[in-house]
Amino acid sequence: GIGARGAELTVTPEAEDLGAILVGDRSATISFTVTNAGGAVTGLLDIDLAGDDAGEFAFSPGGTCISGVTSLAADSSCTILVEFAPTIVGERLALLKVRATPGDVATATLSGAGTGAAMLTLTPASLEFDPVAVGAASVPALFTVMNPGADSGPLAIELTGADAAHFAIIAGGTCINGATILGAGSSCTVLVEHAPTTACAKSAAISISATPG
Repeated sequence: GIGARGAELTVTPEAEDLGAILVGDRSATISFTVTNAGGAVTGLLDIDLAGDDAGEFAFSPGGTCISGVTSLAADSSCTILVEFAPTIVGERLALLKVRATPGDVATATLSGAGTGAAMLTLTPASLEFDPVAVGAASVPALFTVMNPGADSGPLAIELTGADAAHFAIIAGGTCINGATILGAGSSCTVLVEHAPTTACAKSAAISISATPG
């Protein structure tokens, strides 16, 4: 006669990239389905994360596979929820392992990348224009925006302060408001001129922001 097929575990998906996540944050939860494709009941499931980077991934509550508790009848399944919570920058790999006796071992590969925060700097930090006649414009001053951190979002560039109307961001710089994204270690420039409409000393600030950044 033909013998009955034993318990046989599978995990789907077999691999999942949980994406690029800022260090200290957590990814969206990914659901893995453990199925007994065999013809007999499995033993109790033993579920863990393995590999050098296993500590960068974690189980999330809400899955129906309970390690040391759940066993699967033939053709039945349960779920495991996993998230990526990087503590350092860089690519990370781990293995989701599900064992049972009977049932053998099934695995799924986990990957993700920890990213650092963007960190914008502006030089010079301050600048004093030479005196300019009312109605005239100064020689443009060059400011450099640097990002020594991870990739920024689009830059938001504006002049702020009570006297901001007496200064202007002019064409010729390489930082484009709402468009420029600075990769890690890259920079761009902003040109500003002083064009007073009234006498007396004037001051303003350049605001450069991004999300992230």
